[in-house]
Amino acid sequence: MGSDAASVAGIPSPRDIKVHRLMCMELIKFVTGVAMLLPAIEEARPGSNPGIQILCQLTRALDKAKDILQHCSESSKLYLVCIFTQSYRTSSVYLFN
Repeated sequence: MGSDAASVAGIPSPRDIKVHRLMCMELIKFVTGVAMLLPAIEEARPGSNPGIQILCQLTRALDKAKDILQHCSESSKLYLVCIFTQSYRTSSVYLFN
């Protein structure tokens, strides 16, 4: 296990996110908090059917949030490459004409 909360939760590091950083930072805080509480909730083992269903929904929502953060991290790099490529093309058109 890692020493920081992001690695414990299995989400990308805030340093990896280059676009929409503020929104992602808030989502990371929320996901980290829920991920740290989830083992204690699972250990309590809710006996009722609705309790188990809610726990499953919480786990699915946590997985979706992690997927969103991972997608933002990967898309950020692609987005920056596209912007760089567009600006390079624009500057080369002006330089060579």
